[in-house]
Amino acid sequence: MNSVTFTAGQITAISGSTITLNTFWGTGVRVTTSAKTTVVGTAGGDLTSLRIGQLNFVSGARQADGSYAATSITDRPAFDPNGDQSGQSGQSGVTT
Repeated sequence: MNSVTFTAGQITAISGSTITLNTFWGTGVRVTTSAKTTVVGTAGGDLTSLRIGQLNFVSGARQADGSYAATSITDRPAFDPNGDQSGQSGQSGVTT
């Protein structure tokens, strides 16, 4: 396959350079990273800052086995089931 594409979902596991996402479609997808993978967003540009629960958008090459070789990851804050979705500084969105 190896076409540049994207996937998105919430991180459910991190093991070394491999991240597992639960996609919006309810399926798990494996994402492999490398030293060349860039991270933008709230994690501060560092793969080691990614955390379980964060929402991530991944672009990279989709592999024949369905996994993704990530070239870039854009992360968002972890989902708060208690309703606080205030986001980054200067944003609002707390639900009541």
